[in-house]
Amino acid sequence: MDDKYFIIRDEILLKYVGVGGDVTIPDGVKYIANSAFFACQDITSVTIPNGVIYIGEYAFSNCFGLSSVFLPNSLKTISDYAFYSCGKLSSITIPTSVITIGSYAFSYSAITDLTIPESVERLKALAFSNCYNLKKVLIKGKLKDVGSKVFARCDNLEKIIMSIPDNSNIFALASTRVVPLYYFDSCLEPESKENTVFYWLCEEDLERCPKYEAYAKNAKTIILKRLIEEERPIAFKNMIEKIGIEFTIDELDEAIENHHCSPSMIALLLDYKRSRFTQQEINAREEEKIAEVFNTSDASTDKNHTAKKSK
Repeated sequence: MDDKYFIIRDEILLKYVGVGGDVTIPDGVKYIANSAFFACQDITSVTIPNGVIYIGEYAFSNCFGLSSVFLPNSLKTISDYAFYSCGKLSSITIPTSVITIGSYAFSYSAITDLTIPESVERLKALAFSNCYNLKKVLIKGKLKDVGSKVFARCDNLEKIIMSIPDNSNIFALASTRVVPLYYFDSCLEPESKENTVFYWLCEEDLERCPKYEAYAKNAKTIILKRLIEEERPIAFKNMIEKIGIEFTIDELDEAIENHHCSPSMIALLLDYKRSRFTQQEINAREEEKIAEVFNTSDASTDKNHTAKKSK
């Protein structure tokens, strides 16, 4: 493509003034300036050469005809709104060199599958929000900085897979209300439920994502533990009132005794316990527990006696 269609100064591509179609950015460019291709609606594809390390804010925003983008392995930063509202952009390969993906960077695109490589450390708020066709996300690295609602209103999102050594990323995503937690389910790596943080977000998420109900019920004790640690009484009430999760006497007692409840959370759990069970049921369970302790002790004693006789 003729370089006359590009305004370039000091390795910065300031503005594209071409007629559209398939665009190949010239070699030697290191930075793509803010709004360099803003609202170039006739562009259908863009090839960004190796050497470019920075894509500025709104650089390709509102390029409604853009359906294909090649990003080079030199790229470090995809800034806020870089590919905002590129409604025909159905796929994107994030290079393993990228460190930061900005707010609304790919919002309102047509991406269906997404892989975020290990190199990405910062994933800013709403980066992939309103991507209605997005169904699957693979996050390979351990993100250090996660913004809020990264996948907000991705209504067809089915699951997120995260290959990480611990659950810190999952909790970061959940606690900032990026997505309802049912997306994480057993697709996590490792798949052990012990390494999975389930988290109740808000009533809105339940209304939009009814599948969460089944997952929440299956993982209720893990959810309860997290809510206690974070002291979220409203979230606990939502679990009880909105999706009808029920806890047993033993589950409540275990939560109070082992999860370092604050006085307010203890009071909340005790109130729920008293409203859910009669005092007679509570007393009966206490007696059963005492009997179980004695039975276990007696069984252990009998076993020891039998062992001694056999000698």
